[in-house]
Amino acid sequence: MKTTEVNKELIGKRCECIFTGLMVTGVIEDIQDDQHSTAVKVRFDHLHQWGNDLYNDVWA
Repeated sequence: MKTTEVNKELIGKRCECIFTGLMVTGVIEDIQDDQHSTAVKVRFDHLHQWGNDLYNDVWA
């Protein structure tokens, strides 16, 4: 997806993203836009472990 295609209408929609090399599913919660990049915060459907840490969301 291009940064120009990211907008507030995506909040609340389901999506798939790559986290630690795995394809995971979740819901878009927030959008962060700055001068150089655009990111979406994805809340996972299930917790994912990476090392000793558990993650329930990620900025992608």
